[in-house]
Amino acid sequence: MRFKDIMKIAVAIIMVSWLMGCASSNFNYFEDGKPLGKGNVSQGCGICIVPSIDYSLVNDTIPSPEVDIGSEFTTAPLVTFHIKKGLSEHLDVGGGIGLGIFSVNLRVFSKFSLLNKENNFGIGLIPAVNFSFTPDSIFGFMDVSHRVTNLNFYLSLPVSYDVSKHFSLIARPFYGFEHSWVSLEDEEDKKYNKTLGFEGQGIALGMKFKFKNPDQYIYPEFAIISYDQGCHYAPIVGVNVTGFF
Repeated sequence: MRFKDIMKIAVAIIMVSWLMGCASSNFNYFEDGKPLGKGNVSQGCGICIVPSIDYSLVNDTIPSPEVDIGSEFTTAPLVTFHIKKGLSEHLDVGGGIGLGIFSVNLRVFSKFSLLNKENNFGIGLIPAVNFSFTPDSIFGFMDVSHRVTNLNFYLSLPVSYDVSKHFSLIARPFYGFEHSWVSLEDEEDKKYNKTLGFEGQGIALGMKFKFKNPDQYIYPEFAIISYDQGCHYAPIVGVNVTGFF
């Protein structure tokens, strides 16, 4: 798949996402358990519905009048782009960016694969660091009265099987920790700050449909994530188009 083809798909995906969105964090990896192969490079883009945490000011009048920052777990759309390179026959490194209406998400990751690329089975280990933030304004058209910065670290264990030359099944359990810094303003421009930490765990199920040749594929993925030992649940769905060059 040529770079200009990837960009055409990316522009279409962005236009769809901007009709829908709000702030979000990226949990769709679109990774199986197999290595990319030394020297190979892949690039892709996708659109996802991922977990989002909406923060708001809460007036607590019991036992005394205090203003606190409350949170609500929801979902929101996110456009993703990624690039990955095989450093060896078993080790890949990569990075990506996710764009929501009110947030930007950056990710760096690596993948160590236990088996060779030619094996029908794949087992990998993916440590990933994600950093997301909300800007003060969106292209100068609107002011955002709150700022949220999130840093998280997740470990994933993708296990995959090539059913045929053009079709693969993937399961990817994951676990990690998140840390958020929140700053909100009330109607009188008074600022309130809060730091929050929580853990998340879940499992993702995906399918890889290869077309034209094995180096181009479509990858739909569905996952469920649980925060704080089952106190909150959120669905995750997405689809990604990837090509090698």
